Amino acid sequence: MMLLLYWSILVIIFPQLIITKATMWSVMLHFDSKYKFVHISLDKVKYVNITSEKEQGNFNTEFELDNATKPSFVESDTGRIYWATVQNLDLQENYYGNCPYTFCDKTMITLRKRKLFALRLFFLCSGPEDAVFSTIADAVNIAQKSGGVITMVITSGCQCS
Repeated sequence: MMLLLYWSILVIIFPQLIITKATMWSVMLHFDSKYKFVHISLDKVKYVNITSEKEQGNFNTEFELDNATKPSFVESDTGRIYWATVQNLDLQENYYGNCPYTFCDKTMITLRKRKLFALRLFFLCSGPEDAVFSTIADAVNIAQKSGGVITMVITSGCQCS
């Protein structure tokens, strides 16, 4: 009877813990000036006040969104935002936004999903290194143009002496 009781608790509570954890989004903002206090919102879900003992330009916080909502913008009525990063480590999703101008007067930054590229290189002792490095440069250029980040795994195929 006790086993049935514990099993039913796991069935009812465990999915709720997973859903709650998957909806927490970590937000990092970089402002144009240093502040002791900022007032920010993620997708106008709610505004959060973040305070600091000393003035700083970067602020971190967490927001909870429902399962269907993906972050689309970050807003602050305190100051101008230069860049923002929003990520959920449980879902392996990462969004970013920045102000593309030298002088930015935006208090709202639109977020784009960050694309992750995995590039695996295999070095051969007999192969020319120049071809490999031009491949790396091409991959970096493609990733930068499409707003992506490259993760490189470099392995060696020879015993160098």
